[in-house]
Order: sequence, then C-alpha cells, then structure tokens
Amino acid sequence: MNLTKKEAKSVVVVSAKRTPMGKSGWKAGQKKGIFYWASPQDFGAQILSNIWKDTLSKAKGELKPTDIEAIAYGCSGQYGAQSGDIARISAVLQETEEFFPVFGVTCDSYCNAGTSAIQYINNMLALGQGEIGIAGGQELLSIFPLGSSLQATLPKDAHKHQTMIEKLFMKRTLGLGPAGEKIAQMWKLKREDLDEFAARSHRNMIRVQRQKEKYEPRIMPMTVIQYDDNGKKIRDPETKKPVTKTYTVDETPRAIYLDNPEKAMEKMRSLKPRFARNGVIHAGNSSAISDGGAAMTLMTEEKAEQLGIKPLARIIDISNSASDPRIVLTGPIPATRKILQRQGLKLDDLDLIHINEAFASVPFVVMHELGSDALADERLNTSGGAIAGGHPIGASGVAWAVELLWEMIHNHKRLGLFTLCAGFGNGMAVLFENMQM
Repeated sequence: MNLTKKEAKSVVVVSAKRTPMGKSGWKAGQKKGIFYWASPQDFGAQILSNIWKDTLSKAKGELKPTDIEAIAYGCSGQYGAQSGDIARISAVLQETEEFFPVFGVTCDSYCNAGTSAIQYINNMLALGQGEIGIAGGQELLSIFPLGSSLQATLPKDAHKHQTMIEKLFMKRTLGLGPAGEKIAQMWKLKREDLDEFAARSHRNMIRVQRQKEKYEPRIMPMTVIQYDDNGKKIRDPETKKPVTKTYTVDETPRAIYLDNPEKAMEKMRSLKPRFARNGVIHAGNSSAISDGGAAMTLMTEEKAEQLGIKPLARIIDISNSASDPRIVLTGPIPATRKILQRQGLKLDDLDLIHINEAFASVPFVVMHELGSDALADERLNTSGGAIAGGHPIGASGVAWAVELLWEMIHNHKRLGLFTLCAGFGNGMAVLFENMQM
C-alpha cells in the first residue's frame, strides 16, 4: 500500500476583520457598553457570518460552507452560554443551515487563545488537511469577567475539586496586574514613559478611526438586541419586534488624548497606582476591559489563486514559547527570538510590530530585550492597541493581528510581527508577509 506524502503548503489570509470594541460594564455602577446585552452565542454566529460574507464577495460566490475544513475560535471564558465549544455553536447558529456540516473547535491558551486558533487552522491547511479554514475569537467580559471559568457557580452537591486550585500553583504564578507592576520594577521603567505610551495608544487608534478608508475595511458590523435597565427587551411599539442597534465604531479609545492632550495627561497623572503603593501601573496604562471578537479566513495559496483572490498576507511562521510564570508577561521575548532565528532575520528586518498592550510595561520590556525602545520605535502599534481598544482575552490574539495586517496594507509594509503575552507565562508570535504590495 502506497501512502501519499504531502509537502507543506503556503497558507494565506484572504479576509480579516474584527468587531468594534465595546466597553465592559460588568462592575456595579459602570456604564453598560455596546455589547453588554449581546448574546454570546449570537455574537459568535455574527462573527462567522460577517467573515464568510466578506470571503464570498472576494471569491465571487464560488464557495460554499462545506468547503471549510474547520472553524477555530479562541475563548478563555468558556463558561455558561460562552462554553460548549462556541466555535461549533456559532456554525450551528449561523444565518443558514449550510454550516451544519462544518467542524468547530474552541481553543484556550488564555490571552493567546485567538492566536492558537490561527495556528490550529494554519497548521491544518499547511499539512494538506483541507484548503479553507476560519480562525476567530471572542470574549464578552461584561458577561464573563476574567477568571469566570475558574470560579464557576456550582450546585451544592458539586465535586469539591471542580473549583479547587492547587496552592502550589498559586505560589508559582502571579495575577496579570501584579505581574505588569513586577516587570516594570524589574526593568526600572518610569511612570511618565508608560503614561506617554498609553496616551499614544489612544491617539493612534483615534487617528485611524477618523480615516474612513483605513478604518472601515477592518471592522465588521455587529447587531445587538436592546434591553432596558431591568433586563427586559425593548420592543417597537408598532411592530412589537425587539429593537436592535448595529455598531460599527469602537467605543473604547478616548479622543481627548488627541484633541486635548494636556487635559488628558493631567487626568492620567492623577490616577493612583493599582498594584503597589509606589507603583507605576494604573488603570490608564493598563489594557481596557472590553468586549469584542474577530476572525480571519485562511486558505492555501493554491486555493486562493484558483479562486482569483489576491490574499491580504501570507503566514510565514508561528512560534510558541513560555517564560517564568513568576513574572508571567515576558513570553513574547522567547517567542519572537524563536521566529527571528528560524527565519534568519533581525529585529531591524521587521517593518511593523504589534505587541499586545496588556500593560504598558509589556511592550517596553519586550522591545528592550529585543534591542529597541518602545517609545521611540515608530514601527510599534501604529494603530494603537489594547490600552485604547481593550483586551477581550480570547479575541485579542486575532483582533490585534487583524489591526497589524491592515496597517501593513495601508502603510505598504512588507513584514509584520504580531506577538502577545498570556497568563501563566505563555507567549506566541506570528510573522506575516504583505501580499497586497
């Protein structure tokens, strides 16, 4: 019996979009964000519907859902209505029943979850196990706050180990906030530099948002049924149908940093340190708590050529790494070094870089260890990042990669690196090549 030996295939991104970022309003007294009342399952289905419509338009309708080998979503808060394999549920709830035969899988590597979904689909297609796949991610922190899945509410007779976390584990790792402060102290970072970086995140994101031709291609519209303050559906008085709103613009970035920078920085300087009495990390230079999602359609380069699609980008390499769990947030350093070494590249060879802004201290530490300065390097986070836009955990690994791709395209840059840290020390990096040049 002769078995077929398959050569690795080139994988490309043909569609890449993210939802608007909504403010999380899960804390008592906070203003409810645009996605506060979103159904987690419908949210995932809309992401799938949007990315598929965009893909079909590029393929001139010459595709059907059964051409998709798999859908992979990143999601960290896999709890309640956001659990049960939200990627597969999204396929079941998508607009048409044509998606019923499409396989779905949900990944969780904490903040790397969305990037793990990209890697899952990329590797599948590269090995010849299909020609088309969708990688996405979502997180509705308004509904499922960070760590919800570790603290699930259980019936009285539940098994005691369902929520038990080993004491040794807690001794060997830090929470994300304390970790952001710890690395800032270890690398002797100055608060004024971190604050300026945070302000730049807002300025960059608002600048792009105000450029329609740049902003609109990266955003997918999301429609949400409206509820009153008592959680009751608002209905049209004539038709009696639920009232809906469609959102197309981020609500998280603050325009004041661009329009009135002196006033904005005055307010920034007034914020108290959050994780240490004399610390440098506070709410203003930390990632915003937000709701959001994103998706990419990946294809083998052969399939894209067959369909007459000019890809957005090629995936050159993806790396996985991890750092000391006692400082948690330095995983992007070994992940990036691994990719650069494998590809025979130096940091100077990269045209654009996006480092997820979990805290302002993270890009500073990563760039310092790689040989650059986060505040001075103009290649870094050119459209802002999680400080301005938020960090919907399972979605960030796709959403901010989407931002990087569109920045590469609009700014005519060839090589772009996306990297992000994650809880407990995980880190990933992806190297993209612009194919629109």
